[in-house]
Amino acid sequence: MIKTTKYLLTSLLGLALVGSAFGAEEATWFGQKASGKWMIGVKGGTVKNGNDDFDDANNGGILLGYQFARPIAFDGSAAIEFEGTSSFDDGDFGGPSTFGVPGRWDVDTFGLFFAYRTPGTVYFKGRLGGIQSDVTTKTADVTLSEDDASLAGSAGLGVKLGEWGNIELEWTGDSGDNDIQIISLGGVLHF
Repeated sequence: MIKTTKYLLTSLLGLALVGSAFGAEEATWFGQKASGKWMIGVKGGTVKNGNDDFDDANNGGILLGYQFARPIAFDGSAAIEFEGTSSFDDGDFGGPSTFGVPGRWDVDTFGLFFAYRTPGTVYFKGRLGGIQSDVTTKTADVTLSEDDASLAGSAGLGVKLGEWGNIELEWTGDSGDNDIQIISLGGVLHF
């Protein structure tokens, strides 16, 4: 319950920040005008845990961001993206490498990334940033939560749906102790 409340409050804060920016005539970043488009999206996918004997969990989440209009590096586009996901289907674990008894696990993630997209209707996407993950393991007798903050990166493919949005298939991995990898499919709207 506490994790779900934390996730919802963080998501609402992100939406409030994006909403307050819509009141401005033109977005500014560090006092400079930066024309571009706001992004909001949803995603869902599989989360893999690097520990032995852990089955996959399934997460869903939101993406909030800003894509800058000025082209960079080979006419691609740059964006700042905030992403939050939470498990809607816990994974199973069991065997001698964990607690010696079977149980369930879930994960909440919050990330802030710099994203690059190549030009074209079909494009490559790469991201680099930081991610905070909270992995909770539960057995009949024990509940253990492990928070970790680390560097993260992702790579993916996307398809533009005109000027208003796109669909993206993406892999994200972290460098931390929680050792999670997320394979997701999502849709993003631009406005």
